[in-house]
Amino acid sequence: DLRQFRFAGLLASGAAIYNVNVVEHAYSSILGSYSPLLKFVSVKLLVFFSFWQKGALTLAQEVGILQLSELQIELMHSTFLVYECLLSALLHRWAWQAEEPWYEILTDSESKPLKNEGSEESVAACC
Repeated sequence: DLRQFRFAGLLASGAAIYNVNVVEHAYSSILGSYSPLLKFVSVKLLVFFSFWQKGALTLAQEVGILQLSELQIELMHSTFLVYECLLSALLHRWAWQAEEPWYEILTDSESKPLKNEGSEESVAACC
């Protein structure tokens, strides 16, 4: 029986969501200009849907709310995940827009070479 692993997954996903919340609140003053709310929500939703939804469906089956077989629960969960991943992808597309001003700052600094490209120093530093 793999119930202890399911519980460990629920515990780990709960800890992951909690840690994302801690980072979001601890660095909110720094991250404010990056529009972090949707970015963090999109990550939290995927973690929630991955583990907590499966646990909720299984619990509803065991309590008798859902009169479905184990296979039907698995299929329901998988179907939900397909649509939730689509929703999450759309949310990510909206949350991580390529037109955000801070991307330009990164692009400008990353396009400059660290040293002369042809020198032995840059080859040694690279490889």
